[in-house]
Formats: sequence, C-alpha cells, structure tokens
Amino acid sequence: MKNMKLVLKMSLGFGVLTFITLIIGLTGIGGLRGLQGNIEAIGDKTLPAVEHLLRVKSTIGDTISTLRMLASAELSAEDRKNLVLQIQELRAAYRQSADMYAQLPLTTDEAALWQEFQTTLSSTAAVSNQVLELNERFLQLDIMQPEELAAKLQLFHGDHYALVTKVGKMLLTGESFDGGTDATKCNYGQWSKTFSTSNAQLQSSIKAIVQSHQLFHHTISEIKELVAAGRMDEGQARYKNLEPVVDMVFAHFQAMQDQANRAQEEIQNMNKLLMVESREGQDKLNLLLGRMVDLATQISSQVVTDTQTAASKDITIATLGLGIAILIALALGFFLTRAITIPVFKGVDFAKKIATGDLTATVDVHQKDELGILAQALRDMVARLREVVTEVQASANNVAAGSTELATIATQMTGASTQTATMAGTVSTATGEMTDNMHSVSAAMEEASVNINTVAAAAEQMSATIHEIAQNSERAKNTTASAVLKAQGASVRVGELGQAAQEISAVTATITAISSQTNLLALNATIEAARAGEAGRGFAVVANEIKELAQQTTKAAEDIRAKIDSIQSATAQTVEEITEISHVIGDMNDIVTTVAAAVEEQSVTTREIAQNVGQASAGISEINTNVAASSSMTQNISADIALVRQASEEMTMSSQTVHQSSTELSSLAERLRELMARFTI
Repeated sequence: MKNMKLVLKMSLGFGVLTFITLIIGLTGIGGLRGLQGNIEAIGDKTLPAVEHLLRVKSTIGDTISTLRMLASAELSAEDRKNLVLQIQELRAAYRQSADMYAQLPLTTDEAALWQEFQTTLSSTAAVSNQVLELNERFLQLDIMQPEELAAKLQLFHGDHYALVTKVGKMLLTGESFDGGTDATKCNYGQWSKTFSTSNAQLQSSIKAIVQSHQLFHHTISEIKELVAAGRMDEGQARYKNLEPVVDMVFAHFQAMQDQANRAQEEIQNMNKLLMVESREGQDKLNLLLGRMVDLATQISSQVVTDTQTAASKDITIATLGLGIAILIALALGFFLTRAITIPVFKGVDFAKKIATGDLTATVDVHQKDELGILAQALRDMVARLREVVTEVQASANNVAAGSTELATIATQMTGASTQTATMAGTVSTATGEMTDNMHSVSAAMEEASVNINTVAAAAEQMSATIHEIAQNSERAKNTTASAVLKAQGASVRVGELGQAAQEISAVTATITAISSQTNLLALNATIEAARAGEAGRGFAVVANEIKELAQQTTKAAEDIRAKIDSIQSATAQTVEEITEISHVIGDMNDIVTTVAAAVEEQSVTTREIAQNVGQASAGISEINTNVAASSSMTQNISADIALVRQASEEMTMSSQTVHQSSTELSSLAERLRELMARFTI
C-alpha cells in the first residue's frame, strides 16, 4: 500500500465513491422519471382539461350574457350588430376549447358527462339561435326604442284629442285658446322633422299623415277665425267637417303605434326565450360543467397523491444510499489522508529546517509513490542549494571589492565634472558680457545708419533744388541774349534813320563794348577758376583765350574808330543811348552767367556730397551686418558654453548617482555576505 502510486490510491477511492453515487443517481433518476410521468399527466391532460372546461364555461356564460343584452330595447342598431359579432367570436372560442378538450384522453366518466353536456348545449343553442333570429327581425323593423316611440305616439294622440276638445268647448262657450293652427309647431310636427327609419310601413304612415295632419290644423285655424268673427254657425259647420279629418289622423297614429307594438313584441319574445324557456338548459349546462371540473380536479388530486408517494419512496432510498456513501467516503478519506499526510508532514519539517538556513537537513521518506519522488527531489534541491550558496558567497565578496573601486572612480569623476562646470560658467559669463557689448555697438551703428540715410536724403533733395536753379539760370541767360539781339535791332533801325556813319559808329561802339565786357568776363572767369582750385583749371585756360581774343577785338575796333571819327558826332547821342542799353544788358548777362557758373559748381559739389554720403551709409550698413553676425556668433558660443556647463552638471549628478549606487552596491554586497552567513553548508 505504501509503494502504491498516489494516483492509483486516489483513483480507487474516488472509484468507489463514484460507484455509490451512480447507484444513488440511478435510483433518483428512476424516481424522477416516475415524477415526470405524473407531472406530464397533470400538464398534458388534467390541467388542460380543467383549463378548457373553465374556458368553455366562461365562453358560454359570456354568450348568455351577450344574448340577454340583445333583449334590451335601449340599444342602437350599431350596438346590436357589435353584440352579434361578439356572440360569433365567443362561439368560435367555445368550439376551439371544446375541440381541444374532446381530443384529450378522457376517462369513461368524463366522456359520458361530455356527451350529456353536448346534448344539453344543442337544445340551448337552438333557443339562442331563435333569439338571434328575433334580433334580426327587430333590426329589420328599424325601431330601436319602441317603448319611447309608443309613448311619443300616445302623446301625439293625446295632444290632438285635447285640441279637438278645446275647439268643441270654444264653440259651446266661446272661450278662445292659443295655438293649434300651425301643423309644424305641434309636438308631432317637431318630431317628424328629425325622425328617420328604414321601416317601410312606418315611412308610409308618416307620408300619409302629412296631408290630413295639415288639414286638421288648417281647419282648426278657420274655426278659430270664424268664432273670432262671431260667425258661430259657420264655425260649427266647419267643426263637423273636422271629424273625418280627426279620424284619419288618429288612424295613421294607430298604424305607427302598431309598428312600435310589433317591435316591443319582438323584444318581449327575446326576453321570454332567454329568461324562461332556456333557463332550465342553462342551469343544467352549469351543473354539468361543474361536475366535469370536479372530476378533472379529483383526477389531478389522485395524480398528485401518487406523485407524493413515489417521491417519499425515492427520498428514503436516496437517504440510505447517501448514508452508506458517507461512511465509505469517511473510511477512504481517513486511510488516504494518513497515507498522504505523514510524508507531507515530514516534508514540512524538512522545509522548516531549510527555512532556518540549515542546508545539512534531509527528509526521511523512502517510498516509490509520488511523495517518495517529491522527497528525493527535495534532497537533490538542498544539495544544489549548498552549491549555489557557496558560489553566491564568493560572488558577494567580489561585488563588495568592485563597488569600493567604483565609488573611488565616481568621486574622481564628480570632482572633474564640477571643475568643468565652474570653468564653463566663467566662460558663459564673459560671453554674455561680450554679447551685451555687441548689442550696444549694433544699436549705435543702427542709429548712425539712420542719420546717414537722413543726410543722404537731404543731399538728394538739395541736388534736385540746385538743378532746378541751374535750369532757371539758363532760361535767364537766354532771355538776356534775346535782349541783346533786340538792342542790336534797335541800333540797325537807328542806323536806317540816320546815316551810314552813324551805323558804323554804332557798330564800332558795340564792338568796343563787347570787347570790354569780354575782358571783364574773362577776368571774372579767372577769379572763379582760382577759387575753384583744381576743378576750375579748365575754366582758367578758356578765360585766357577769351581775354586774348578780346584784346585783338579791341585793337581792331580802335583802328576802325580812328577812320570814322569824322562822322561819329552826328550819331553820338543815339550811340550813347544804345551803349547804355548794351551796358545794362551786359551787366545782366554777366550776373546770369556768374549765377549759372556758381549753380553748376554747387550742383557738382552736391552730387559729390550725395555720393560720399551713400558710400558712408553702405559702409555703416556693412559694419552693422558684421556686428549683427558677431553678436549672433557670440550668442551661439554662449549657448554652446551653456550646453557644456549643463553637460558638466549632468555629468556631476551622474557621477554622484554612480557614487551613491556604488555605495548602495557595497551595502548590498555586505548584506548579501551577512545573509549567506546564515546558511549552514
């Protein structure tokens, strides 16, 4: 038993329990099948029989109640048609329930009662059919409330009879009365306006009474007029003519009354059939239904009793089987538990020793089942643990030595990275100051560039203004030239008025004046050229040539003047005037020429200034660009230095982390050595 496999032990134990459970289960299944048969008998026959019988009873009762409602004279035609439809639906529901009940496996007593019930129902159904026929005839009469119609006809008859009585009294006593003269205002006249029916005889009577009814009220109107006029004899004669009219009106009222009475008879016949002739059959139907329901209930009770007896028997068998199974299970559990727990307890003691660190312990279980295999595996595990602990102790010593060396290296790295971070901070500060200075220089150069641009714009504007002045001076010079031409024309005209000598004298004087002015202009040009310096050197050469030409002209004029002195006195006054005009024009020409030369010089100077200012502005812009580039490079250097500093700080932190980790590793190694010391190898 000790060397038997654990799985075999468990299989034998559970096999026995399974066998006992199978016996109990089969016994229970047999009992349940019996119960199932009884339940099916109740569900398939007994309960459906009671259900169908109750439904038959309900439909028959509802049908009788609906038929009794048809016997009421207060229903409308629509209500009667709806009730007939309900009766048809109830009869269909009855037939369905009756057919389903008849298909059930009935006992002999149930079948006999059902046959008797069908026979009684047939006679009762014949009465119901008669009621439906009477209802159909009542609908064809189309007098839905015959009692009300009969009462109204009695009222109409009484009204007209009372009216005839009043007329007779009036003829005897002379006492007048109101009304009675309008056929449409009496009670019948008002009623006939709203009454409608499909009854042919009633319609015929209503049409036939119209003429006699109108004649009746017309005759009464004539009698009242004759009496009011004091013509009593004529009134009495007309009263005699009223009698046949009254008979005709009352005859038509009676014909209508006959139709109302006929409708009342149909209602009375329906009540008689339902309340008298079919009463015995209805009571017998209820009695038979009650007996059939009681019989089905008794059968159901018997099935329930049989089911309870079978269930008690099955419970007893199951209880005995369960007790036996429990005893066997307890015995098997005791032996199996003992066979399993003893080796397990030894294994637990062994595990406790291992937990205290005693790796020299062993488990004293030697058997061939699964527990013996487990014990051998535990012994092998302890041997392997001894080897592992020995190796871990050696590794812990190596880790402790390595962690100490790592801590030393981390300390050195921390110092180096801290120094690097300090130097990077110093460089970063200097770079920041240089960046600030570059920003200041850039701002100053920007301001200078703005000022130079302003000066350049002003120079351009001044150059444009001077150019405009030069244009105006040129126009003035042209004007003076025109004036000179006009003066020459005047001299010609004076020469035409005077003599040829005067013309020669005028020409000579003019040549002399021009020579003098030319000398003066040459002198002025020389002075301006000297003032202009290098720029006026070309003007000086031209001025000298003009001066020589003027001297030659003066010399030729003096030769001519010597030859015409004899004829000059005649035109002296005119020549003097022309000379004065020429002097004025010459002065103006000199002034304009001087201004034009000065303006031209200023224009050249202004253009040079504008060019120099533009070059200065371009230079400042280039300087500003270089300063901006230097500032950007300085900022980049500052950012790189910041990154270096950040990297140094991170390296410092990493070194500190490494140092901390190495310290912790050293502590863990020491802790590991302490833990390994707890094991006894």
